[in-house]
Amino acid sequence: MSQAKSPFFFSIAKWISLAVATVALLGAVIALLYTLSSFGSGSFNTPRFGDEEVQKQVSLSLSEDDVQAQQEKLDISNKYGQRILSIVTKHGLRGEQKYGGGFGKITRGNKTDEMVEVLQKGIPKERRDDFINGWEKFLDEGMAYMTKNGRVAENTADKISDLYFAHFGEALQKVKSEENEAKTSRLPAIGAAIALSLLFVVAMVVPVLVGIERNTRAVAYGNVPVTPAPRPAPVVAAPVAAAVPPAPQTVCPKCAAPIAAGDTFCGECGAQLG
Repeated sequence: MSQAKSPFFFSIAKWISLAVATVALLGAVIALLYTLSSFGSGSFNTPRFGDEEVQKQVSLSLSEDDVQAQQEKLDISNKYGQRILSIVTKHGLRGEQKYGGGFGKITRGNKTDEMVEVLQKGIPKERRDDFINGWEKFLDEGMAYMTKNGRVAENTADKISDLYFAHFGEALQKVKSEENEAKTSRLPAIGAAIALSLLFVVAMVVPVLVGIERNTRAVAYGNVPVTPAPRPAPVVAAPVAAAVPPAPQTVCPKCAAPIAAGDTFCGECGAQLG
């Protein structure tokens, strides 16, 4: 049979192998492009209020946002108000202070209200307990240090407080940067996982396809080895036991007198033997 008349299955096996290899290559290329794209800076467009969609969103959500903001401020005041007041009173903190760490300047004239606004605008909800606890401890330690060194002035507590805000803001920014870096660093790993998974699939499928091709060729060209039928096992006859001769008589069967080998008659009673 000529090669031009290869079976249909052989052709299918070759196309499947080609398709799997193509998919694996495309997957690896896509994963690589995706990984490389994550290294570039994202597009940034400054929002414009003139956009119709922005105006519509403001019209629909402004009053609702105001209500939510007021409710959030009330919740913060109820939870942290007394704690803030005790810290402010203990260290004689004043209002109208400029805060570091990206919190901006709040000039309400009331230190407790200022701190509530700082918590609302500058501190994530999950970090507010840490902020208050750290602020109190930072002030206690700072004032103790300054008192020990005799360098306490009227605004010392305010300066220590401002220093804490600056460091806390930097810590928040650092955590945010680390989270962004972690997300970016995961992209190459994801791409590599996809590429390796596709490579694994190819590695598992190719041997199967090669076996199909080999068997298909053997069938097409009549080269299928014929396994000879097994020979029947020879029948072995069971051994026949040899005849055992009877034991010679030593006494007369009639009178039980002793007799010798070869005697024909008993010497006592005359009975015929044998």
